[in-house]
Amino acid sequence: MSKFRIHTGIGHTETAIVEAIVDCIKKYGRIPLTESEEMTLRNSIEIHETPVNLYGYKNDKRQEKANIVLRRNSVNRYLSKSDSNDIGFQCDEKTGEYIAHISDYDKLTWFDQAEERFYSYAAAWEAREKAELSGLYESIDWQEEGEKILLYCHASS
Repeated sequence: MSKFRIHTGIGHTETAIVEAIVDCIKKYGRIPLTESEEMTLRNSIEIHETPVNLYGYKNDKRQEKANIVLRRNSVNRYLSKSDSNDIGFQCDEKTGEYIAHISDYDKLTWFDQAEERFYSYAAAWEAREKAELSGLYESIDWQEEGEKILLYCHASS
C-alpha cells in the first residue's frame, strides 16, 4: 500500500491549483487532450468546502482528506496506466496554504517529472490572479520558456 506524501507550502488559490493540474496533464499526460477532453478533465476535478477522504488504488478509503481532488480513475486515464491513488490538495485553515497528498507510487510514476512545473504554474496563475484583482494592469500575458513561465503585466493608461 502506498503512503501519501505531503508537500507543504503550496499557498495558492483553488483556481491556481486546478489550472496547474490541467497544465501538468496537458504537458505530461499519456494522451493529448482535445478541447472536449480538457473540459471533461476540468469537470472531474472536485472542489469541496469541507475536506473529503481520498481513496487508494484498491478503492480503500484513506485517512487523508482534501478540498481539491482528482480521483484515481482520472489519474489512471490521463497520467498513469493503472494502480494510481487519488491525488488531493488540502487547505490548511490556519495558513490558507494547500498541502498536496500524492502517493509514493504516483510521485515515482509521473509527479516527479511534473512537480517543478506544477508549482511554477500554480505560482504564475496566482500572481496573475493578484495582478488582475489589483486593477492596475490593462492586460496580463504569460510566455513559457522551457519550464519557466514569464508573466507580463501591462499597465493601464
